[in-house]
Amino acid sequence: MIINGVGQVYEIKTELDNLERLPSQIISYYQAFKYVSIVTDKAHADVLRKRLQGTDVGLIELTNRQTLSTLIEPHEHLSGLNQTSMFKILRKPEYETALMEHYNTLPNVSQFDYYRACQMWFEKMDVETCHRYLLRFLKARNTVRQHECAFKKKCQ
Repeated sequence: MIINGVGQVYEIKTELDNLERLPSQIISYYQAFKYVSIVTDKAHADVLRKRLQGTDVGLIELTNRQTLSTLIEPHEHLSGLNQTSMFKILRKPEYETALMEHYNTLPNVSQFDYYRACQMWFEKMDVETCHRYLLRFLKARNTVRQHECAFKKKCQ
Protein backbone atom coordinates (compact mmCIF):
# COMPACT_ATOMS: atom_id res chain seq x y z
CA MET A 1 0.00 0.00 0.00
CA ILE A 2 1.23 3.48 -0.82
CA ILE A 3 -0.31 6.58 0.69
CA ASN A 4 0.62 9.46 -1.56
CA GLY A 5 -2.48 11.59 -1.39
CA VAL A 6 -4.76 9.04 -3.04
CA GLY A 7 -3.96 5.72 -1.39
CA GLN A 8 -3.21 2.86 -3.72
CA VAL A 9 -3.06 -0.85 -2.98
CA TYR A 10 -0.78 -3.22 -4.83
CA GLU A 11 -1.57 -6.93 -4.85
CA ILE A 12 1.45 -9.03 -5.84
CA LYS A 13 0.84 -12.20 -7.82
CA THR A 14 3.86 -14.30 -8.75
CA GLU A 15 3.98 -17.37 -10.97
CA LEU A 16 3.58 -19.42 -7.80
CA ASP A 17 0.24 -17.75 -6.93
CA ASN A 18 -3.19 -18.98 -7.85
CA LEU A 19 -5.48 -16.27 -9.25
CA GLU A 20 -8.65 -17.85 -7.86
CA ARG A 21 -9.04 -15.46 -4.89
CA LEU A 22 -8.09 -12.33 -6.83
CA PRO A 23 -11.65 -11.12 -7.58
CA SER A 24 -12.61 -11.20 -3.89
CA GLN A 25 -9.33 -9.54 -2.90
CA ILE A 26 -9.98 -6.70 -5.34
CA ILE A 27 -13.49 -6.20 -3.95
CA SER A 28 -12.06 -6.06 -0.41
CA TYR A 29 -9.42 -3.49 -1.38
CA TYR A 30 -12.00 -1.28 -3.06
CA GLN A 31 -13.94 -1.09 0.20
CA ALA A 32 -11.20 1.13 1.66
CA PHE A 33 -9.13 2.39 -1.26
CA LYS A 34 -9.88 4.09 -4.57
CA TYR A 35 -6.97 2.66 -6.55
CA VAL A 36 -5.91 -0.99 -6.91
CA SER A 37 -3.14 -2.43 -9.07
CA ILE A 38 -1.91 -5.97 -9.56
CA VAL A 39 1.85 -6.47 -9.82
CA THR A 40 2.73 -9.70 -11.57
CA ASP A 41 5.34 -11.48 -13.63
CA LYS A 42 5.27 -12.71 -17.22
CA ALA A 43 3.52 -15.94 -16.20
CA HIS A 44 0.26 -14.12 -15.29
CA ALA A 45 0.55 -10.89 -17.29
CA ASP A 46 -1.35 -11.95 -20.42
CA VAL A 47 -4.14 -13.70 -18.50
CA LEU A 48 -4.57 -10.75 -16.16
CA ARG A 49 -4.48 -8.20 -18.98
CA LYS A 50 -7.51 -9.91 -20.54
CA ARG A 51 -9.27 -10.38 -17.23
CA LEU A 52 -8.78 -6.78 -16.06
CA GLN A 53 -9.68 -5.12 -19.38
CA GLY A 54 -12.60 -2.76 -18.87
CA THR A 55 -12.15 -2.60 -15.09
CA ASP A 56 -10.60 0.11 -12.93
CA VAL A 57 -7.80 -2.21 -11.76
CA GLY A 58 -4.27 -1.40 -12.88
CA LEU A 59 -1.73 -3.99 -14.02
CA ILE A 60 2.03 -3.79 -13.61
CA GLU A 61 4.45 -6.40 -14.91
CA LEU A 62 7.81 -7.23 -13.40
CA THR A 63 9.90 -7.72 -16.54
CA ASN A 64 12.76 -10.14 -17.14
CA ARG A 65 15.12 -7.18 -16.66
CA GLN A 66 13.70 -6.68 -13.16
CA THR A 67 11.93 -3.42 -14.04
CA LEU A 68 8.26 -2.55 -13.56
CA SER A 69 6.20 -1.88 -16.67
CA THR A 70 2.67 -0.46 -16.41
CA LEU A 71 0.38 -2.44 -18.72
CA ILE A 72 -2.92 -0.92 -17.53
CA GLU A 73 -3.25 2.34 -15.59
CA PRO A 74 -5.50 2.12 -12.52
CA HIS A 75 -8.61 4.31 -12.47
CA GLU A 76 -10.44 5.79 -9.51
CA HIS A 77 -13.12 3.44 -8.22
CA LEU A 78 -15.56 4.98 -5.75
CA SER A 79 -18.58 2.70 -5.71
CA GLY A 80 -17.03 0.11 -3.41
CA LEU A 81 -15.89 2.47 -0.64
CA ASN A 82 -17.40 1.44 2.66
CA GLN A 83 -17.26 3.29 5.99
CA THR A 84 -17.37 0.07 8.03
CA SER A 85 -14.31 -1.36 6.28
CA MET A 86 -12.41 1.89 6.72
CA PHE A 87 -13.33 2.10 10.40
CA LYS A 88 -12.02 -1.41 11.03
CA ILE A 89 -8.61 -0.40 9.68
CA LEU A 90 -8.31 2.51 12.10
CA ARG A 91 -6.85 2.26 15.59
CA LYS A 92 -8.74 3.59 18.59
CA PRO A 93 -6.83 6.92 18.86
CA GLU A 94 -7.33 7.44 15.13
CA TYR A 95 -11.08 6.95 15.01
CA GLU A 96 -11.45 8.94 18.24
CA THR A 97 -9.58 11.83 16.64
CA ALA A 98 -11.80 11.62 13.55
CA LEU A 99 -14.95 11.64 15.66
CA MET A 100 -13.74 14.53 17.83
CA GLU A 101 -12.87 16.59 14.76
CA HIS A 102 -16.16 15.80 13.06
CA TYR A 103 -18.62 15.87 15.97
CA ASN A 104 -16.65 17.77 18.67
CA THR A 105 -17.45 14.98 21.12
CA LEU A 106 -17.20 11.23 21.63
CA PRO A 107 -19.99 8.78 22.44
CA ASN A 108 -20.98 8.85 26.10
CA VAL A 109 -21.71 5.14 26.56
CA SER A 110 -20.37 2.28 28.63
CA GLN A 111 -17.01 0.76 27.71
CA PHE A 112 -18.94 -2.31 26.60
CA ASP A 113 -20.84 -0.26 23.97
CA TYR A 114 -18.08 2.22 23.13
CA TYR A 115 -16.51 0.55 20.08
CA ARG A 116 -19.87 -0.08 18.42
CA ALA A 117 -21.07 3.45 19.18
CA CYS A 118 -17.90 4.92 17.65
CA GLN A 119 -18.34 2.73 14.61
CA MET A 120 -21.96 3.86 14.20
CA TRP A 121 -20.93 7.52 14.39
CA PHE A 122 -18.14 6.97 11.88
CA GLU A 123 -20.53 5.22 9.50
CA LYS A 124 -22.84 8.27 9.58
CA MET A 125 -20.12 10.44 8.01
CA ASP A 126 -20.07 10.63 4.22
CA VAL A 127 -17.76 8.11 2.60
CA GLU A 128 -15.35 10.74 1.18
CA THR A 129 -14.81 12.24 4.64
CA CYS A 130 -14.12 8.79 6.07
CA HIS A 131 -11.69 8.08 3.25
CA ARG A 132 -9.78 11.32 3.90
CA TYR A 133 -9.46 10.39 7.58
CA LEU A 134 -8.29 6.88 6.68
CA LEU A 135 -5.57 8.11 4.33
CA ARG A 136 -4.44 10.78 6.77
CA PHE A 137 -4.04 8.33 9.64
CA LEU A 138 -2.42 5.60 7.56
CA LYS A 139 0.09 8.09 6.22
CA ALA A 140 0.82 9.29 9.76
CA ARG A 141 1.64 5.77 10.90
CA ASN A 142 4.84 5.86 8.86
CA THR A 143 5.45 2.16 9.50
CA VAL A 144 8.42 1.90 7.16
CA ARG A 145 10.32 4.47 9.21
CA GLN A 146 9.27 2.80 12.48
CA HIS A 147 10.47 -0.61 11.31
CA GLU A 148 13.67 0.88 9.96
CA CYS A 149 14.32 2.53 13.33
CA ALA A 150 13.61 -0.67 15.21
CA PHE A 151 16.05 -2.50 12.95
CA LYS A 152 18.80 0.08 13.22
CA LYS A 153 18.09 0.93 16.87
CA LYS A 154 19.47 4.41 16.41
CA CYS A 155 16.61 6.62 15.20
CA GLN A 156 15.40 9.38 17.45
